[in-house]
Amino acid sequence: MRKQLPLVLSITALAVAVLGSTPAGHAVVSAVPPFAKKAHYADRAGNASAVNGIRAARKPKPRFLVPLNARGKLPTTVVPAGPAGPQGRTGPQGAKGDTGPPGISGYEIVHNASAFDSTNQKSALVYCPEGKRVVGGGTDVSPFTEPTAVKQGFPFDGRTSGFFGTAYETTPTSESWSVFAYAICVNVSA
Repeated sequence: MRKQLPLVLSITALAVAVLGSTPAGHAVVSAVPPFAKKAHYADRAGNASAVNGIRAARKPKPRFLVPLNARGKLPTTVVPAGPAGPQGRTGPQGAKGDTGPPGISGYEIVHNASAFDSTNQKSALVYCPEGKRVVGGGTDVSPFTEPTAVKQGFPFDGRTSGFFGTAYETTPTSESWSVFAYAICVNVSA
């Protein structure tokens, strides 16, 4: 009987193939619609979306299962996080770090003045001591009188460092005055 089973199956397959393309075969197919519906139902198991009769849902609902998140935990919408635990012990002291560069030191203000006379326009130039760099400054007129005004003032930094300022008479006057330049100089680490 075992040797005959493959033969019987082969003959049956041949009969289905031959008769399936004939009008008789079409008549048989149209006479079996309930079987076809069951076969379509078998494409997907009727209980594939349920476990022990309980279906799954993405959001929590009564009588539905909820899938685990990527960490394998239930979503916080199902099981909210508990209270924070107590703070742990303080760790040991770390190793001492390297000493940083000194930054800015040696703060000093230096100044210089032009001649004290009634010349219409004057300039003053002041240099920082050697090794120091200008970080600020200003220009001033003395005595401050109405016909004089500061024209410009700016720091310079290159081979030398300092501040330059100019002032002028807004109205010609015979009064004596002078312009001062101030520089704020510091040691700056490289």
